[in-house]
Amino acid sequence: HDGSYSMCALDTKAIPILVKNLDNAMDNTYTFSVEGPAKLPVSEFGLKKGAAVVLMVEVSPQNAGSSEIVLKATSEKGQLAANKKLTIDAEDCYSIITEIADEKVQLCGGDTGRIDARVTNSGSFRENISLITQGAEWAASDVDSISLGANRFSSRSIYLSPPANTKGEFSITYKAELSKQAILAQDSFVVDVEPSSVCYSSDLSAK
Repeated sequence: HDGSYSMCALDTKAIPILVKNLDNAMDNTYTFSVEGPAKLPVSEFGLKKGAAVVLMVEVSPQNAGSSEIVLKATSEKGQLAANKKLTIDAEDCYSIITEIADEKVQLCGGDTGRIDARVTNSGSFRENISLITQGAEWAASDVDSISLGANRFSSRSIYLSPPANTKGEFSITYKAELSKQAILAQDSFVVDVEPSSVCYSSDLSAK
């Protein structure tokens, strides 16, 4: 293969490398190492005289851009060394965005509320995205997951239902996650809750 290998950052690709014992008179054992964002299935194996085998190098760039991988082989007999260089061009293929409409809301305990949110898949492929709400047991996403095509968005809702005696300010975090690629996007808002007894108290006096 001439030239570079193109792939998505955070993906894994197996690249075949041909290893051949060029000595037609002697068996040999080879030790391998690799530099760069890659790993080898084995670090050592033997080859009969004149034999060849394909070594699958697993490449997994973590960031977009160009990177170099160097595969090194050393023979046990003769201490012969050989290097193979691979150039990897990785692109950003996975990206998600979460947006919350409000930064802060006020609510009375015992009442219910709804916050508008938007989740965008700004990546290159259709993705299954997990949705998680954290910060209070009474805050929940309308769905647990969504499927979104590339460069598509989904309007979502976060439902709030604090118990009647709830009091305080609660920071609620809304997360969207691609678990396979370990990509997380999040946004947050604050809910200021007063107990229902405070919200709906009234002064009664008799004359």
